[in-house]
Amino acid sequence: MTANDISDIESALGLKLPEAYVAVVCSEEMRSRYESSESRNGLLFDRNLIEGENHMYRETPVACDYWDSTWLAIHADGGGNAYFITTDPYDERIYDFDHEQTFPGYDPTESPAFHSIKEFLAHLDAEMNWEKVRSGSGSRSILERFFEWIVGK
Repeated sequence: MTANDISDIESALGLKLPEAYVAVVCSEEMRSRYESSESRNGLLFDRNLIEGENHMYRETPVACDYWDSTWLAIHADGGGNAYFITTDPYDERIYDFDHEQTFPGYDPTESPAFHSIKEFLAHLDAEMNWEKVRSGSGSRSILERFFEWIVGK
């Protein structure tokens, strides 16, 4: 992601991206680590995906009544849910938008899912490690050995 991409995203969405988020999406190391190559799910690194996901939440009937234009979706699960950050003001927290909770009174900012990008990335690391355990790659964890023990009974 380039400075021009960041500028284009900010123009398209009418908001200023926080420096902490820009540092993540502009890092090739982060891209190679967290960008999903198999599907659209995951941390959003592509300008078109960032703009598209955010426009979707702003315009889709199930979401638009609950989505604030100063929010920025940074991660999508492919099923209508997203993790997002606030941009005006940026409060460093990561929030979980669950489209199945969109009923009158729903406000995803009432309880942040993560208190920082660092905490959120640690969560993604844990998910990736769990996927490695499930697929049989990587070292065997205590949890994996526990499941083997349960299955063997």
